[in-house]
Amino acid sequence: MPTGDTTVRALITLGLMATWMLATLGPAFGVSEPISQQVHVPLTALVFLLVGHLWGLEVNKVLSALDGVTISTGGSKDDDE
Repeated sequence: MPTGDTTVRALITLGLMATWMLATLGPAFGVSEPISQQVHVPLTALVFLLVGHLWGLEVNKVLSALDGVTISTGGSKDDDE
């Protein structure tokens, strides 16, 4: 069962994402008028900054979680192709 804090964070996140989606996808479906880039870019940055802060998705935490991850293509270092 979610705690009160999680419920509040989820409601705030849903509200922010709904606002952002309406501003971004609304014009494509004729629901709202397009907004200018001077408003849309800061709105996008603010929404994702707040959502990231609410859920603890800061860059340092994400990068430290990926610290031991290695990606391999299965080839050797001598492959030129």
